[in-house]
Amino acid sequence: MIFKTLSHIATIISIGLVTILAGLIITDTVAIVKPETEIVVPAQRYIQVSPNAFVMEDTGYITMVGVIDKSVAENFWKVFRCFEHLNVKRVVIYLNSPGGDLAAAFSIIDDSIIYLKNRGIVVETHASGEICSAAVIILVSCSYRMAGKNTVFFVHKPKAEVSSRSDAVGLMMFIEKYIGVLEKYTNLKAEEWLGKMAEEIWFDAEGALEVGLIDEILEEKDM
Repeated sequence: MIFKTLSHIATIISIGLVTILAGLIITDTVAIVKPETEIVVPAQRYIQVSPNAFVMEDTGYITMVGVIDKSVAENFWKVFRCFEHLNVKRVVIYLNSPGGDLAAAFSIIDDSIIYLKNRGIVVETHASGEICSAAVIILVSCSYRMAGKNTVFFVHKPKAEVSSRSDAVGLMMFIEKYIGVLEKYTNLKAEEWLGKMAEEIWFDAEGALEVGLIDEILEEKDM
């Protein structure tokens, strides 16, 4: 009698599990509760590459928020090599930065952004908040540059402590390279940027679009 009762309970549990499993839709990454009206959810590739980067389908996404330093440049180098290995066709950088180490910014441009662009991968930037100093040249070096309507941009002459002639020569070299990047990817000539950098000028999104720092302003569409 006890055996039959246990067998009956086991049968009920089995039926319950089948019912639960029947109410799930399994994708590559998650199981979601099946709604009353069945919705077909296509399988999507999602790979978390690092805490600030992931791949979805054929697009890689990475965030750069905060001060730019050599550890940020190292992270970009590693992540962009993963993007290449995962055969992404497009990379989107979310950028919101007050600037930072100019040498690190050049490293990001040369070793990550240009590296992927030379391999036929489109590198886009979504600028937001503030884009200042060293962050500006990272922005402009990308294939396509977008910015939120309320984003602000700040350009100034690179600064450093100068205690010797060698320091002065090094600083002038960084200034020339900084201006060279701006001239290459924007609508202004080197001498025009030199004049603006002497003023330490701010741009709003419209002003940035006018001088060629960005290609598009992201605005709310009328519905």
